[in-house]
Amino acid sequence: SCDARFDAMVECGAVGEVERLLALGLAPDLPAMKAIGVAALAGYIADEMPLKEAISLAQKQTRNYAKRQMTWIRNQMADWPTVETRQQALEVLLK
Repeated sequence: SCDARFDAMVECGAVGEVERLLALGLAPDLPAMKAIGVAALAGYIADEMPLKEAISLAQKQTRNYAKRQMTWIRNQMADWPTVETRQQALEVLLK
């Protein structure tokens, strides 16, 4: 899930990564600074919110982004066949 993925990122050092980004003094409009979770974790680092709140905010942003991706894919690939199982996928591929 999106929540578990972000939890894993935090466990693997996302807070430290954001600390290093902030230390570089990069412009806030650069893509790296706009990445999902950076602003929330920066808020935690600046003591603007507890870590739990920063994680919750970043998880919500991640879920919203995933939802937008799924909507885009669904609209771009409306003619693609829908399959539920590997067997169905194999049958579609072999046609």
